[in-house]
Amino acid sequence: MLRNYRTFLGWQVQHNGLRVDRIVPGRCDQIVLRRSAGKYPNLEVRNIAANGEVWTGVGTNTRKHFPPLADLTPSELPSENMCSIALRISYGRFDYFTVGDITAYKDEGEPPWRDIERPVAQATGPVDVYLLNHHGHYDSNSAYFISMLRPRVATMPVWSAAQPDRHVLRRLVFEDRYPGPRDVFATSMAEANRAVLADWMDRLKALEGHFVVRVAAGGDVYKVFVLDNAAENYRIKSVHGPYESR
Repeated sequence: MLRNYRTFLGWQVQHNGLRVDRIVPGRCDQIVLRRSAGKYPNLEVRNIAANGEVWTGVGTNTRKHFPPLADLTPSELPSENMCSIALRISYGRFDYFTVGDITAYKDEGEPPWRDIERPVAQATGPVDVYLLNHHGHYDSNSAYFISMLRPRVATMPVWSAAQPDRHVLRRLVFEDRYPGPRDVFATSMAEANRAVLADWMDRLKALEGHFVVRVAAGGDVYKVFVLDNAAENYRIKSVHGPYESR
């Protein structure tokens, strides 16, 4: 898969003049508006982490969370998931967090550096909306991570019977880790998981659909639209909010 992707990039560079840039953690000037940027001075896309390098929260300073790769054996190297890119999109008071498949789970005896979620959570802080890490698998979205982000809205990109893990869902829907209301949405909850997690299904705002988060001008309030993912016209099934940004 990765070889195919790199071949695609190479073709685009050669034939279409594409410029390929590496995400640099800590920076907020790589992903910017191309049109009418002056109308949105309070919009920022911050690179939180990539390849184990994590923003410190100060300026553009970062630190390496992984040890020097040359000191590790092939079996000890970080997984591709651990190297995922983490981004925080801010517009006024509104903050949205998304990351790929970073994990927190450590088998007994594993070194702490394999928990990449912890430093990412420390750098990110509280957000309004976040997309679950690693589809909500058992090795992700730790209690510490969720308690640091404290999301008002959580969207779960789930599609298999293992997503989300029961413990992950419990951390999200109950107030053990942080107080206050929260709305949780699932993109495609598998029938098997609906049965296993039946006692908590009524706590979710949606079990199926595409989700659109629309932020009002200025960033003070936002809504979540659930779209029908079984129809090409993307019919609006429900509207949630308005929520107040923090």
